[in-house]
Amino acid sequence: MSKFQMFDSVTLNQDIHLHSSGIAPQGTDGAIVEIFKDGEAYLVKLFGGWLKFTTEGDMIEASQDDPESFRDTLDVETLYPHQINPINAHQQSDKHKVKQQLLALLELLPEESILQVKDFTEFLCYKQQATSTSSKTDRPKVST
Repeated sequence: MSKFQMFDSVTLNQDIHLHSSGIAPQGTDGAIVEIFKDGEAYLVKLFGGWLKFTTEGDMIEASQDDPESFRDTLDVETLYPHQINPINAHQQSDKHKVKQQLLALLELLPEESILQVKDFTEFLCYKQQATSTSSKTDRPKVST
């Protein structure tokens, strides 16, 4: 049985040599994006620092608190269970971090899957509205 599930947040417990060159140091955050042979290995998207685009289109370092910032992708690597640890629920509760992880994962999906994620998110919004105010029955619309 797999120790981790798809999209679990993990952290490296050792330095990893990247295929693209360089090293991802111990403590680097990542997300499980594929599970091999019921958890014998995992494809993990590893995240770097926070970046944002300037008005000129250049990428610069940014703060995690900047609403326009996003996490840099260091690489996507095949890792083994002994190389990664789960990030506990308390660490994952940072709403901004979770949003950034979702954005990074969306980059991996084809357009059809992204539309399914959008539909599911609209459903969750509708469900939340229905439980908080029983008088509203309109499904929220998100402009595209």
